[in-house]
Amino acid sequence: MPPTPAEIPGYYFDTTRGRYFKVTNGAIPTTNSTTPTETTNLTKYHNNSIQAEKRNQDFEQEELEELRLENKVKNKNKKQHSQDIYKNPKVPKPNKKKFDFNDRNQKFTFDNLSLLNLKTGQINSIGSYLNDNVMNRAKFISPKRCVDENKIILPQCHIYGYEDSEFVILRLGPLAYDFDELESFNVINGNIGAEVFDTKRERIYTQKQHWYCKTVTGINEMTTRADFYPIFGSGISNNDSDFRIICSFNPQVLQLLSVLRTSNFDSVSIIRFNVFNRHTNDFTDLTFPLIKFLKFNFKKLHKRGKSLEHALGLHYVEFTNYQKKSIDEINKLLTSKNVNHRKRTNELNDFLSYHDGIRPEFIYSKPKGKKVDIENSLEIGKIFDNKFFLVFSAGEIISWDFDYKTKKFTNFRLYTTSLKIPVGSSIEVLGSTLYINTNSQVITLDYENSKIQTYKFGFIRKMFILNSKKWIIVDKKSIQIFYPATKKSIKILSYNNGNDVNQQFEIINDKKRDKIYLIFNVAGKTTDENGKNYKFLDLNSFDDAGNYNGHNKSEIIDLKIDFQFLKYGYFKDFILSKIIDLGEKDGRLHIGFHHEDKKAKNTIFESFLI
Repeated sequence: MPPTPAEIPGYYFDTTRGRYFKVTNGAIPTTNSTTPTETTNLTKYHNNSIQAEKRNQDFEQEELEELRLENKVKNKNKKQHSQDIYKNPKVPKPNKKKFDFNDRNQKFTFDNLSLLNLKTGQINSIGSYLNDNVMNRAKFISPKRCVDENKIILPQCHIYGYEDSEFVILRLGPLAYDFDELESFNVINGNIGAEVFDTKRERIYTQKQHWYCKTVTGINEMTTRADFYPIFGSGISNNDSDFRIICSFNPQVLQLLSVLRTSNFDSVSIIRFNVFNRHTNDFTDLTFPLIKFLKFNFKKLHKRGKSLEHALGLHYVEFTNYQKKSIDEINKLLTSKNVNHRKRTNELNDFLSYHDGIRPEFIYSKPKGKKVDIENSLEIGKIFDNKFFLVFSAGEIISWDFDYKTKKFTNFRLYTTSLKIPVGSSIEVLGSTLYINTNSQVITLDYENSKIQTYKFGFIRKMFILNSKKWIIVDKKSIQIFYPATKKSIKILSYNNGNDVNQQFEIINDKKRDKIYLIFNVAGKTTDENGKNYKFLDLNSFDDAGNYNGHNKSEIIDLKIDFQFLKYGYFKDFILSKIIDLGEKDGRLHIGFHHEDKKAKNTIFESFLI
């Protein structure tokens, strides 16, 4: 066996070519002067590619070790079984129940009409006995693409929520170029905010009110990206991570809190809160009463309240107080020598704005006084059962209740922790407990009793709270069930990330059968050219105490999903950005897959029945 090549920092040993190559970092050049061979070499020996290769090798080694241990257990059980037979040669054979064909096809009767329906395809003889077992159906029946009347066609957008045929989306416009910032960007739609897309009616419902700002020319409406420059010194950020779209569905209304950020160094948050009536299909803007409620409560918190006010951009908000003046009064003020130019201009602008009909209840204007540097920002948020939760980077958590019938905000509360909340954290709420994933630990907050606990992990790629006693934790290499009461973990399987930052995991709820499943896209060497390999896990094999429910291990199925758009070569740059649980259709699980071209900022949506 040849000796293992020595590791040289900054170089990679290619075993197939038998030599070292320099590791490259940064962007890969694609200019005309770069030949295809050079581009291939740069890609192959790029740091990301090398890290992906190392993860593939580690995963293969781990798979071999798991297979070895599994075979060892099988051989041991086999040996014990053979010894039992040898010691008890006269053990009677088990009684075999005579197979009855109708046991497997109870839903099918062989009359003339049924035979005709079977021949024409109206009856599926396979599906008749697989309908109640999702895993068996996934084994024997390929995922079916939704077409024709079942096909969902979405506009170019990002998706933030879904329930009962309604999507919460942020639309993307045509690609443009910003010569000031020297980068291309998508022109956000004129509303600059989230919208509701109804797939049944194929209509988009838009929030009506825009933001307003006060400049030297008076009160102006902010409807486009450029309108934000006079006050904030930049436009709305085009970075997806700078948007906080927090939504909650109930049978009557959709509550939608949007927090956008400016793209400059001193990123400023801009909030909007709307309630969408799901019966009348119209928005009610409640941004003003929410801001008024928050500023009132922040004022009582003194220094900490000031930090939270800055984190939400409320220090830029000014409540308007219109004083109606007559024409004679304004003329007298303009001709007075005792009034300076700035005051005359402001009074005139207020007078014209009042009579022109633009009288917003609040406006954005540059804060007065000395600039204060406060490092605090809104990181994550959640709406659960008409209760709002916002989590900030400095560790504060605020909550309040909202009654959509009376349109009133009440019960403001502040919770403080000594923990920093990093970018990329996530949040879930179940019962009276808040679960915050900081990518290295899980913080739980019993908000009724103000009790905080922490659970440390090495790394958390994804967290799902199945119930208060059972969590799903996806770490760097494995998927496991975690029991917080005993801090015990049970490994379900190892998986290969392949250094893929876009790998997606999602829980699928089968509400009809009261079952839960996990689906994720397979990364690494096992991915084919269309990237259509998925794994589908049955999470119903464990009870809340960590015991198996009649199975040796969780059942796992490999799914092959044929995406229509990937048949065309010019869509090869599209990557999976989101998996969406769409409920159930025709007795099968309905799952949506949202793909995005990160460079061109285009999106494609397809859904399948599993």
